[in-house]
Amino acid sequence: MQKIRFHNSDKIFDVTLSAWGNGRMKCVFHSAVDVKKDQFLKSGFKELNENNLKVQGNHSRMRYFYRVVDNNTIIYTAVPDDTYETEKSCK
Repeated sequence: MQKIRFHNSDKIFDVTLSAWGNGRMKCVFHSAVDVKKDQFLKSGFKELNENNLKVQGNHSRMRYFYRVVDNNTIIYTAVPDDTYETEKSCK
């Protein structure tokens, strides 16, 4: 488990971060988030040390949603035009 803080929020979130393909990051929140209400979710974030909350990773460029899987999982990208396409939309 990791801790992150978004640039436009003081709240610290418990998450599980993992690489997701080329230049994307999967962020599984340990509590539900509201992507329509919480605009800070698109401000980029920093990964914090879970013991002393010092910055140990800078993901400021991850400001775009590649895919919102559910209320707990967002896949971020640094590229504005990088969007998820379902099989139906590819046909």
